[in-house]
Amino acid sequence: MRFWGLTLFTFAASALALKGCQDHSFPAAPKRPARLDQLTGPALQTVESSWNQLQQAPNNPKFWRKWSFATHANGLLEESLAAHIALESLDPRLGDHFRKAVVLEKLGRTSEAVATLQTLFDPSGTVDRRLAKILLDQGELERAFDAASKARDADPSDFGHLTVWCEIQMQRGQPGLIREALKSRLPEIQAPSWLHTLDTRAAEILGDPPPPYASTSAERVVYLPNVYLDPLLPWVRTREGDVERLRTTIKAGDDQKALAMSSRLVSERPEDPEIAAVHAGLLREAGRNPEAIRVLDRHRASLPAESVFWKNDAMCRIFAFAEGGPDAGTMLIMARESADRATTYGAGDLQCWKVSGIVAGQEENHVQAEQDFRKAASLARGNTQILLTLDAEMSRGRSGDWKGAIDALLPIERQYGMTIDGPLAKPVRRATIEALARAGFFNDAKSRVAALSKAGQPESAELARLVQEIENELSRFPSP
Repeated sequence: MRFWGLTLFTFAASALALKGCQDHSFPAAPKRPARLDQLTGPALQTVESSWNQLQQAPNNPKFWRKWSFATHANGLLEESLAAHIALESLDPRLGDHFRKAVVLEKLGRTSEAVATLQTLFDPSGTVDRRLAKILLDQGELERAFDAASKARDADPSDFGHLTVWCEIQMQRGQPGLIREALKSRLPEIQAPSWLHTLDTRAAEILGDPPPPYASTSAERVVYLPNVYLDPLLPWVRTREGDVERLRTTIKAGDDQKALAMSSRLVSERPEDPEIAAVHAGLLREAGRNPEAIRVLDRHRASLPAESVFWKNDAMCRIFAFAEGGPDAGTMLIMARESADRATTYGAGDLQCWKVSGIVAGQEENHVQAEQDFRKAASLARGNTQILLTLDAEMSRGRSGDWKGAIDALLPIERQYGMTIDGPLAKPVRRATIEALARAGFFNDAKSRVAALSKAGQPESAELARLVQEIENELSRFPSP
């Protein structure tokens, strides 16, 4: 823990206050919050237990403090703020001003949060780091930079302080300073991490060669900053913390652990559509798509206003459509409904548009598929943008314009498809060869396959079969 300065001060203040507690009039115990009944599982047990303790001993500051923790951790922010105010009314020295500032920030009362943080002294730099994050979110870059610099000065070894400082420098347009600061620190941690992502992005902006650890572009690095794991609440699980741990486990590639975790979360929070959607996605990837659809069906009728639910629902139903069966047609209709809701709620999410493009392709509505893939590509960067462009061009060809698709694919082939390896080489070559074959340019397609075969590339055999299948198909069903 990095809060020794704050913690020792708090305990010392508590001892002084308790010594003379009989001189203070204690606030009345809080009424039972109406929103308490919306909680379930461990969250309900934690908050209800804390509330019951406070009812039995409303003059005990320890229970007020515990009530402020429990309500904060489980989203009852107004009640948590009231608990902090009650502690301060007992004695200002009992107040936990840092936690109060965090609650104010989450309630959107940022000016009060900033004012509170600026009154605190913390030798660990944690207060300044929190202040820097708030100011960064408010767009006050220079004030945020000053606070982040103070946090780094307080504890140069803290990677959290360094991360916030780098995020601010990225916004200030200082990628060179980011790379310089990270040069000696990155060897201390294992890739991938958010700091590796920032370093890779800075290298891209500067035009530097990709760092040795970067096998993909910055947009494809798997970890995101763990903003929901509040270090001030180590003893209680929050809903946001559970979701973030689950997503981190998924991105780390531990599928079995992630599925076990999501199964537990679904049973503990059966009313949560986002957790259900993530669990369904894991079931689908594990080959258990019928189970995934049953999980999603429990929430679909309530029309959750969350894009993550609808894009997962669309993908699961497209899988069910592809598997065939008596309900295949219904699954395709439902997939379209879900994809439309996904793009409505997640208009800025490239994955929503990608899913919609996949659904449109299955509907053989290739014009819409092309439009959806181009929208997704416009929201992407780096390799992801190129891959989505390939999808768009292939949809363009399937809608009848193979010549236009080839004209667009050939420059991409020259840039990315001429190398032996690389993350884009194989998909670019496959798209170009398939487009040439479907347009009837079999000699061009076969010459590319022959060159790959001569170079000893295993993909050549599969591409040769693809070209032959297309040639046989077109000979049986020639274009009018």
